[in-house]
Amino acid sequence: MSKFNIAQTISVLANVAVLGGLIFLAYETRQNTTQLRAAASYSFTEALYNLNSSVYDNQQLAGIITRGEQDLVLLDSIELVQFVAYQLDRVNLAIHMKVLESEGVVDVQFPYDEFLIQEFHRKPGLQQFMVMMEGKWVGASELYKELRLD
Repeated sequence: MSKFNIAQTISVLANVAVLGGLIFLAYETRQNTTQLRAAASYSFTEALYNLNSSVYDNQQLAGIITRGEQDLVLLDSIELVQFVAYQLDRVNLAIHMKVLESEGVVDVQFPYDEFLIQEFHRKPGLQQFMVMMEGKWVGASELYKELRLD
């Protein structure tokens, strides 16, 4: 075998090895993306479950939320803080989900932000909450516009 044939054989083998490495990297990247999407989806589901559980497990908080959704005037100052904290958690979840969706990390099967928008448009206390929070939103101006009933 000549030196030229040996060099050619080595070159072909090196190219096959590089191609194999690229295929392996593509497979690993796909696996990592799948795992990231699953983790993000699970994280959202868990956060929503925890938020809802906090209401289901606390009759007093459930009453505060129910009254607050009707009219914020029905709440005393401490209840108003609890109501605002709960609603901010809900809005933050919707923002988080929109960011993950825009980055292609998750494919939303349940459009939480659309659900939230419909609910905010139906309940007068939630509209009062939006008016109260005007000018205080950071990084959520698009969702804020959709939540407002103008």
